[in-house]
Amino acid sequence: MCRQVFKVAKEAEAVQPSCFGRESGGAAVAPPLQLTGAALQPTLCRTPSLSSQTSIETNTSTKQRAESRSLSRDSTSGATSRQRPLSPLLVPQHSTTSLVIISSCRDVPSSPLPVGTLQPDLYTKPEGPLIIQSHNNAGRFHLTVAYDFDRSDLHVHLIEGEDIVDAFSEPYVRLSLEPPVDSRMRQTNTQPQPNPVFDQHFKFPVSFEDLNDKDLVLQVFDYDRYSRNDIIGELRVSLCELDVTSRVEIWGDIAKTKKPPEELQEVLISLSYLPSAERLTVVLLKARNLFTPENRDTVDPFVKVYLLSNGKRIKKKKTACRKASPNPVWNEALTFNINSNNLQNSAVEICVLDQGSDLIGGPSILGCALIGGGSSHWAEMISSPRKAVAMWHVLR
Repeated sequence: MCRQVFKVAKEAEAVQPSCFGRESGGAAVAPPLQLTGAALQPTLCRTPSLSSQTSIETNTSTKQRAESRSLSRDSTSGATSRQRPLSPLLVPQHSTTSLVIISSCRDVPSSPLPVGTLQPDLYTKPEGPLIIQSHNNAGRFHLTVAYDFDRSDLHVHLIEGEDIVDAFSEPYVRLSLEPPVDSRMRQTNTQPQPNPVFDQHFKFPVSFEDLNDKDLVLQVFDYDRYSRNDIIGELRVSLCELDVTSRVEIWGDIAKTKKPPEELQEVLISLSYLPSAERLTVVLLKARNLFTPENRDTVDPFVKVYLLSNGKRIKKKKTACRKASPNPVWNEALTFNINSNNLQNSAVEICVLDQGSDLIGGPSILGCALIGGGSSHWAEMISSPRKAVAMWHVLR
């Protein structure tokens, strides 16, 4: 069929000169290429009908050969003056690549990845902070954790606290690793609000291999100037579950921690030493949970303070009595002269007594506490001269 069309077109060009016209050289000129619409179908000007094409095929072979030779000569002579365009039906096959028709401008969907191909998106870290929840919480902490391979340090950035309950005074946070890596105490400044903004950085010297055995512990305390710093709760983060090679953001609930049992008798003592005057000052601040003697309905406490040197009592002083008070407040300062060279061998003994009644037999001891060279309170007083150091002590 294609050969017939080619043949018909060739004869139509020779037989129908009125359709194509002629140049000065006498060669038949093909019409220009016309593209119509989105279909881009080439058309001929006044294309002969099918009946005329059929009649042309009946011409003698002699006439066909003569016309073909005439067409060949005309083409050769006209090529020097003007290159005539070819009819669309006479375009050679090797030139069809110049007519490219794009059927659609839409993007072709990408083919699915072959089985077994790695998809990096599946291995990226999830966005957003790590959430650590606790059913019985006392607020929560916002912090970040990262490891510094250059210095072999664990970096902890405590950003803020939120909704910290029972913070009637000034909460602060103490940070540590368990098991501990050093004896250094790390804690924040006090913040007088339930939503404190700390924005403090801490470092722990620990090797990366040892992190799998460590827990990061954040304990929040309620600071009271004249009371023991009660623990409110703690957040415990298991480092073996974190990828600390990059910064990890954490929002963690503060789990409530049980307070010390209330049945313990305790006394709050402040110690300070002034080297220039060689004077030791013992301040009896207050006591709590004092036991009532069996033969009495109330307790009338007072305190005796003994200064000891090499285990022997050498001086004593006492406070006033507080009537009918199991949680008395004294705020009395007692001073003792002591040489700085004898501090390591000295101590103070605190005894709380119930004044009672002369009819019953006089004062009775409720409990005592010894503060000397083996206690942390005494050691901190020596290392911080001219500074008052207060601590709670259990009466035994």
